[in-house]
Amino acid sequence: MAEETSQARPQTRRKDPAAALLAELRQARDREDAKLADRRRQEDEALAAYAKAVVEERQIGEQAAKKVAELEKRIATVREEQERDQAAAVARQAAALTTLVKFRNAAQVGEVVGLSAKRVRALTKDAGHPGPATGDPTAAVVDAVRGVEVAAEDTPSPAANPDAAAAAGSERAGATELPLVDGEGEHRVVTGA
Repeated sequence: MAEETSQARPQTRRKDPAAALLAELRQARDREDAKLADRRRQEDEALAAYAKAVVEERQIGEQAAKKVAELEKRIATVREEQERDQAAAVARQAAALTTLVKFRNAAQVGEVVGLSAKRVRALTKDAGHPGPATGDPTAAVVDAVRGVEVAAEDTPSPAANPDAAAAAGSERAGATELPLVDGEGEHRVVTGA
């Protein structure tokens, strides 16, 4: 019976060393595969984030370019409006100066409004200060005389303002008077020396 007992015990088998090594190698491979799978997942996430950022950057650039184009168009419109409005204001200034130079010379008007006589002349010339329509120089002189007559009606008498009379006398010291005869009678036209 003693023999049977010894044989009845299960004998412990010795593991095959190759099988044990193979199991270890597979575990190592699985660990590396897990690392590779994790790295692959991280790479995929990074690529997805990169693609999203590239698309966002392109969209931002397109939106900015569109806004810049709209603003440039608005700026151009504002500049055109400014130029048009300023030209209209200058034309109104010139029209007013053209009226003033009917009564005073360019230097006097310039002194009153704070411009040089040259600028006053330029503005009144730019305003299309019309010359004689027929090309007849007499018509220009007649218009000038009528302007002088209107100015004379609006100008106070020298007795009322002695300073103005003295200024007018010194101003006319170098002037020449020319007679002008038109259908209304004879007038004296004062011209510069």
